[in-house]
Amino acid sequence: MYFLHLFSKKQPDLNWDNPRVRDAVFDMMTWWCEKGIDGFRMDVISMISKDQTFPDGPIKADGYGDLSPHVCNGPRVHEFLQEMNRRVLSHYDLLTVGEAASVTIDEAKKYARSDGKELGMVFQFEHVGPENGKGSVIDKWTTGKPQMPKVRAILNKWQQELDGKAWNSLYLDNHDQPRCVSMFGNDSPEWRVLSAKMLATCLHMQKGTPYIYQGEELGYWGSKSGGDEYVRTPIMWNSDGSSLADGKLSGKVDRTMLSSGISVESQAKDDGSILNVYRRFGVLRDQYKALAKGSFDYCPAASSVASVSAWYRAYDGQKVLVVHNFSAGNASVNFTSDKLDNAVATNGTVKVNGSRLTLGAYSSVVFLQ
Repeated sequence: MYFLHLFSKKQPDLNWDNPRVRDAVFDMMTWWCEKGIDGFRMDVISMISKDQTFPDGPIKADGYGDLSPHVCNGPRVHEFLQEMNRRVLSHYDLLTVGEAASVTIDEAKKYARSDGKELGMVFQFEHVGPENGKGSVIDKWTTGKPQMPKVRAILNKWQQELDGKAWNSLYLDNHDQPRCVSMFGNDSPEWRVLSAKMLATCLHMQKGTPYIYQGEELGYWGSKSGGDEYVRTPIMWNSDGSSLADGKLSGKVDRTMLSSGISVESQAKDDGSILNVYRRFGVLRDQYKALAKGSFDYCPAASSVASVSAWYRAYDGQKVLVVHNFSAGNASVNFTSDKLDNAVATNGTVKVNGSRLTLGAYSSVVFLQ
């Protein structure tokens, strides 16, 4: 006896081509909806439809076969999701997001289509992983830094090409990637807190729904080279550690993160903490509709500086300019046609001299225009 498992041997893949399997899945989903849940995060949903001839994948440089052409965005995946929507999702007020490995812009427009017939949004991986050589990171398993101009281009592409066609999910951190402060920022003692706040600005000022992975709002760090557990450190709620569950923690957990100063309790009391920056940005998105609903337009003035990313958000006569510096050095940009005198959010060092804006290391600013 054998079965297909794309991941662990403990996780047999379901045969979605079998209608009885789909019936059982939809019955289970309905049961949870009747309990009053708020939505579903669907794991590797882009892999539920397989090429039923089960061909061998092309051989990669490492000698292993590449399964993705035959299991990602398969021939019936949209048919299955539209059936799920008709039979379950459309009958409830739900948030739905699908993890979609190897998803393209065109496929994302189908998964998160504006007519609401499939999912609400998808997680794409182009900005955080190799993605078959198309992403911003050479290899997520190393400590190598992303190519920031490429990160900028990828984020801008997904923002602009989904605009009006599908809704974006926004994230920099998840359980399968290096922590964002280690990958996109700087996790050294000197810059960790400041770069974490800059990344929080980047996350919340784009168009879409921000997702925060546990510990991101506390400034947790770590790379995948330490193993899964290293980026899955549990939340320490109380400063004395009494909130941690009983039992042994993996030896791969960085216990430095389980310190009183980084705990939720301690950061909640500190107005300048990373946690409270995340909280303020939630309020800011409610306060300024341009940040919650507005269009996204890349700011070309910043393109000449590799470490700087800038964009505009606009809605119903309201407009903001968002600027970030992703480096440990100062960065200056001339904004000749923008107002730089009304900052509604700043992190780090922000200096304005006429039309010239200078940002210190890992600094960010949001200007109301």
